[in-house]
Amino acid sequence: MKNPKSPYRKGRHLRKLSGLTEGLIAPAMRKRGLVLTKIIAGWPDIAGDAHQWCLPSDITFPANSRIDATLTLSVASGRGPQIQMMSQEICKRVNSFCGFAAVSRLRIRQDLQSPRSLPARRQAAPMFEEKGKADKLALARLEKATANIKNPELRAALIRLGRTIN
Repeated sequence: MKNPKSPYRKGRHLRKLSGLTEGLIAPAMRKRGLVLTKIIAGWPDIAGDAHQWCLPSDITFPANSRIDATLTLSVASGRGPQIQMMSQEICKRVNSFCGFAAVSRLRIRQDLQSPRSLPARRQAAPMFEEKGKADKLALARLEKATANIKNPELRAALIRLGRTIN
C-alpha cells in the first residue's frame, strides 16, 4: 500500500496556472512596476488603432511621487508626429484606465522595429498574380530612378526603402 504523503503523489493533482507562473512573472512586475504592467495589459483598449504601431516601454515617476509620470512609448518609424498629436488623448485614456492621474506626458522613441499586424487573410490566386506584376513594375521604376547612383550600397538601400513605401 502506498503512503498518501509520498513525494510521488504530490504533483498529480491539478494546480492553477496563475500559481505556477506567479514566480516567473512577479520579478518582472516588480521591476517594471504595477502601473506599467496594467497599462501594457490594457494597451489595445487605451491606444485604439495606434496599438498596432506603438507600445508602452517605460514609465518614470517624479521623486517621491506616484502621480504625473512620464510614459515612454516605442513607436514605429515615421509615426512620431501622429502619436504626438494624440498624446493628450492617450494621457487622458491612460489616467481613466488607471483610475488616477498616473501620466501627465509622453516621451516618444521611434525604435519599434516592425509594426504589429493582424494575420493576413488567405486571398484568391488572381490577386497574387496582379500583385506580382505590380511589384515587378514598381521594382523596374525604382531601378530606373536609382540608375544614376554609383554607390551600390546606397542604391540597394534606396530600392529597399522604395519597396517598403509602395
